[in-house]
Amino acid sequence: MAITMLDPILPPADKPSSGREQRIAPRVACRIPVELDVDGRKHGSSVRDLSATGAAVSYPRPVELGEVFHMTFTLPDADGTEVSCAGLVRSFR
Repeated sequence: MAITMLDPILPPADKPSSGREQRIAPRVACRIPVELDVDGRKHGSSVRDLSATGAAVSYPRPVELGEVFHMTFTLPDADGTEVSCAGLVRSFR
């Protein structure tokens, strides 16, 4: 599922001027464990790609467009920055 972070972790980059997909911020492929809190239940999953404003998250159960949940993950940077934010489901496959 593709989510939009409701409280982005970084300021958005300049909008690209061309290309098939118009994203506010570039996405980076990754495989980061994530904990999702959905209706008070915690579920482990993974982030497949990440940007300053969104992410693609693997999740095995059906989701609804517009569904909001809380997620927590640690960036693979030198400081091990923990990110805790709300996410809004924008699309799913």
